[in-house]
Amino acid sequence: MAKKKTEETPEAPKAPKGDPNIRLIRLKPYNKKAGNLLKRLMVRVAGWKRSRRFVNGTWYKVTAAEAKELGALRQIYLNPNSNLAFDVCTETEAVEMQEDEERVARGGPGTVEAAMDLTTKDLPQRSTK
Repeated sequence: MAKKKTEETPEAPKAPKGDPNIRLIRLKPYNKKAGNLLKRLMVRVAGWKRSRRFVNGTWYKVTAAEAKELGALRQIYLNPNSNLAFDVCTETEAVEMQEDEERVARGGPGTVEAAMDLTTKDLPQRSTK
């Protein structure tokens, strides 16, 4: 029995933590109101043998040069006014960003809560002198 060869996506470069030449990128989370419309994107960067598929919500390790090139891509191709397609950051910035998003999703401290509806009963009473 011959094994089928499965097509794999190219692996991100391996580097020690804190390597200044490595950046993490991800597609910005889908949010139609904010103009983030991409859920996945196929990209070919100079130096890569094959195209690479980026899926929304997943962090990928790339070199600083690749991050610079991918960081300039827009949500809508050739529209300079559209949002950037990728979040580009270091490992520590990515961890902070992930924690902030999780805290907002949980509704923890530091998040904006919905304002209550106020009525005239909620207003302070005027003193009559």
